[in-house]
Amino acid sequence: MKAAVTAHVGPLPCSNVAQEMGATPLLRWHRSVRASFREVDLRGMIKFLDPKKALLEMVKKFQRELPKSRLLKETGRYSNSPVFVVGIFSGEDQLGEGFGSSLKMAEYRAAEDALLRVYLTRTPPHLIQLPSQTFPMGVGDVYRKAPEGDYKSADLVESEIMYASSGNSFTRSS
Repeated sequence: MKAAVTAHVGPLPCSNVAQEMGATPLLRWHRSVRASFREVDLRGMIKFLDPKKALLEMVKKFQRELPKSRLLKETGRYSNSPVFVVGIFSGEDQLGEGFGSSLKMAEYRAAEDALLRVYLTRTPPHLIQLPSQTFPMGVGDVYRKAPEGDYKSADLVESEIMYASSGNSFTRSS
């Protein structure tokens, strides 16, 4: 998680944003510009302790059929370097695919791939809904001025000032 955050808001991305805005002379440090600093590969940064268990919980959450592993391909089963390709399916839908030198490793990687496909799939821009779009326009519109007029705060009285400042910064003039 720390690597993902640093990749998005660390010194290099901030330097690149400053250069795009023309604020480079204001920086205390100067970094080289990377062409696509917003494209970060999160796939290698996410690790699951038990991907099969996490996949089972995710499938239950979305009320889908329980995941089942199927051997898709294999080669060299009785040699010293076999390769197995396993797919994880929920009903007829293939959720993920993985390979390994053992069936257990291939199944682990397939479950991990299925989770990464779900969590790292980008939503098409036309389907993204911003929080501001959830408020209806019209009656009760939060973006328009309230009909009752501007808000005017109440005056602070001496007891509130004394309480808020713990009495240390208040000097009473007589």
